[in-house]
Amino acid sequence: MKKLVLFFFAVLCSSILLLPTNEAAAAVKSPKGTQVVVNNHDLDSKDILIMNNQVFFSLTSLKDLGGLTFAWNNTAKQATVKGGDTNLQLTMNNKVAQKNGSPVSLSTAPFVQNGKTMIPLRFVAEALDGSVTWNQKTRTAFVSKPSTKLLTDVKSSALSTARNAAINLPRVSQLTEDFKPIMEASSLQYYFPENTHDRFIEVNNNVIRYYKITKNTAYLKWQASIF
Repeated sequence: MKKLVLFFFAVLCSSILLLPTNEAAAAVKSPKGTQVVVNNHDLDSKDILIMNNQVFFSLTSLKDLGGLTFAWNNTAKQATVKGGDTNLQLTMNNKVAQKNGSPVSLSTAPFVQNGKTMIPLRFVAEALDGSVTWNQKTRTAFVSKPSTKLLTDVKSSALSTARNAAINLPRVSQLTEDFKPIMEASSLQYYFPENTHDRFIEVNNNVIRYYKITKNTAYLKWQASIF
């Protein structure tokens, strides 16, 4: 059965084998409470907190968005995040933040818990020009912000470059569950339709996944197990 399925896809697609990154392989996990995935990196449950129906995560979890610097003013109890043209200041237990010197209201104030600065996920991610997609079925928040290099490469006229960028874009799933491969990321193959880079099939051991790229994000459209 496995050979027949792979043969079918090989006929439809012009296949190339690419070396994947761990980020891509870790994009989706089976639901175990609320999860947060930042640019294909699963956050540790210790860095996630639900309060007032909002998802909070630790400030340092933002590092997976790339290109950010962090500073902490212990006297003012204020965290500063800088990235690109954005300067974001969050004061603990204060519902007013500063973005590039202008006040911005938060529905819930950031705070410190167990020595970690906990910040409202959606507000901070979007303030730093990222996007947040919530999957209610699996209780997973996907935070996405492709790097400048990925955005450039995915538009490349060199098909191999564009395809390599495509499989490393942030991934999002709105499916109700995840089919876990026998051994995560031990054997990955990618198949693209001929002369395209905006959709692809990933074969990970005994699991096949189909992704379609929209607005620089790879959305998981369907998946199947090979028995």
